Order: sequence, then C-alpha cells, then structure tokens
Amino acid sequence: KTTTTMGIMEGLGKRGQNVGGAIRQPSGGPTMNIKGTAAGGGNALLIPMTEFSLGLTGDINDITNAHNLAMVALNARMQHEANYDDEQLAQRGLRRLDIDPKNVEMGWVIDFAAQGLRNIIIGLGGKKDGFLMQSKFGITVSSELMAILAVAKDLADLRERLKHIVVAYDRKGNPITMAD
Repeated sequence: KTTTTMGIMEGLGKRGQNVGGAIRQPSGGPTMNIKGTAAGGGNALLIPMTEFSLGLTGDINDITNAHNLAMVALNARMQHEANYDDEQLAQRGLRRLDIDPKNVEMGWVIDFAAQGLRNIIIGLGGKKDGFLMQSKFGITVSSELMAILAVAKDLADLRERLKHIVVAYDRKGNPITMAD
C-alpha cells in the first residue's frame, strides 16, 4: 500500500500536479521499528523525514486486537463445547459447532516477526484454562483482516467481508466462519 501510494504521488508529480499523501505507520515486525521513512527498505524517501513510533496511527494495533479477539472467541467456544453437553450449550444460547481442534485455520497475530511463535501449543493447564491445541502466530500486517481493511469500501462492506473469514473447520470438514 505504501509503495502504491508513493508511486501514484510520484507519477502525478511528474505530470505537473501538486500532490501530497498520507501513509500509515509501517509494521514494526521485520526490523523492530528501525526503518527508513518510506519503510520499504528500498530507495524511496518520504519528505519530511519523520521518525515513526509504535502505535502512531493505530490501525496495526486495532487489527491486532480485532484479530486476536476473534481467536479468543473461537477458543472460548471450543472450551465451552468441550466442557458442556448440547443441552447446557442450548441454555447458554449456543449450538454445537463441533470445531475440529486439529483443523483451525486462524491463528494469533502480533506486530513482530517472532519466528519462535510461528507454531505453538496453547491451553496447557486445567479444564478452565482453554482448549489444548496447536496454534500459531503471524505478523499483523499479513493477516486476512488487514487485507480486508485495505479493500473494504465502507463499514457495511467491511462487516460483510469479515463474516466470511474461515476460522476453522468442523469434524466433518465444513467451514466455520466468523459469522458462526
């Protein structure tokens, strides 16, 4: 997105237009927030040269929180389904999704390239400490939520796209989406 924005600005400038643009804070992941002002690592330069700080614009933090909230909901649902029978789930207004813990598509995200968190085991402890399963961390800016934010036309479009994200599969192989 930054490269496209900078390219459009440069192209319009070459055509004699007086242009300006706004770019968001780059991901802190690859270089622990030590980047050039164009953040791409190439020869692009943003003027005025301003240092970026973590949390500058908030979109990365917001996507991290939204993405991880979806994972909290998924894990809570798996824990409820492991701890309660169908009647007890119905009393809580839930129907059994029968999530396959070995077929969870979504993982957690963080704004760091933390290779040691790419594949993890979560839910260690007792019955109330979550659901024991393999999980993973990705970098926030490569998450599906960030991609959707980049292409959504408006809030209604954003909500519609988010509903269709596949977070896991049930034991029969059917997709379970954010809407579920």
